[in-house]
Amino acid sequence: MSQRFPDITVTIREGDLQADTTHTNYLPDNDTNITQTTLHNMLMPLENELEERRRQLKVTCSTNSLYQDHVNLENVTASTTIYVDDKYKVLYCPIHKVATSNWRRVLMVLAGDVKNESQVGKDHYLAYTSKHKPLKTFSPAERLRRIHTYKKFFFVRHPFERLVSAFRDKFEMGVAHEEWWYMKTFGVPIKKWAHPEMSARELDAQKTKVTFEEFIGYVTAFANTKQIDMHWDQYHRLCRPCDIDYDIIGKYETLDRDTNFVLHEIGVYDIVHFPTTKLNNHNTHTSVTSIDSYMSQLSPTVYQNLKEVYSLDFEMFGYDMM
Repeated sequence: MSQRFPDITVTIREGDLQADTTHTNYLPDNDTNITQTTLHNMLMPLENELEERRRQLKVTCSTNSLYQDHVNLENVTASTTIYVDDKYKVLYCPIHKVATSNWRRVLMVLAGDVKNESQVGKDHYLAYTSKHKPLKTFSPAERLRRIHTYKKFFFVRHPFERLVSAFRDKFEMGVAHEEWWYMKTFGVPIKKWAHPEMSARELDAQKTKVTFEEFIGYVTAFANTKQIDMHWDQYHRLCRPCDIDYDIIGKYETLDRDTNFVLHEIGVYDIVHFPTTKLNNHNTHTSVTSIDSYMSQLSPTVYQNLKEVYSLDFEMFGYDMM
């Protein structure tokens, strides 16, 4: 298969906190003295870029008739996972494999669960979700009040890069990462879908040997169904951005800069720092891999199906599929 991504590389670290840092960070260090006027001038270019992201999203929603004038926000908020911080009036829609583990750490600091992000261990998901209710568990009136008055944000990354990261984390390195639940819950069904002739014993033995093409074939075959997992579901399905008017769309490619901007916007820039890579669960393994080295493993049919499944995410958030 011809090279499709010759100039794009993926840096994969558990927790997905290795991002491009070549972009300007418009915010100074937290302990730097600076006037509000100077700060405003520093933030202006970033504000313009973030507004352009919102514009691109709205154009895509309109062009593809994804806006629903009759949409019921009560229903949308009842079926969308969104984290809530009432003290700072923040709503965050987590998209897994886009720095969600460290955003949970930030939210736990803001909630007073821990004094700093380094106190949150590898069980951050259960540590957070066991103590804090998502938006969909509130009453309809309380959900709408928060949706209309709180600052709302989410983060995205190149869709194919996210898929490669999810595959490596849950399957290719599944044994090393002790992802037994994923290998059993998805490894067996993926193998069964790819090899219906296999016996139950053979499937169980093969659950740790899922190939990238088998993974992508399964993902595209069951896209838009309940069998899709949050680590590879489409962005527009996870966060419903055509129905919920988010204030900030951050990107993994400019992670440091965008996270600092969010922290500034919600008024906690001098209270909490966004965690560094060393806090992530699987920090012992680091590799730089070309997206193309994975995409070249796909047959033309599987690759075409993949592009179709994630085409809206590419268009909405301005990513180049080629």
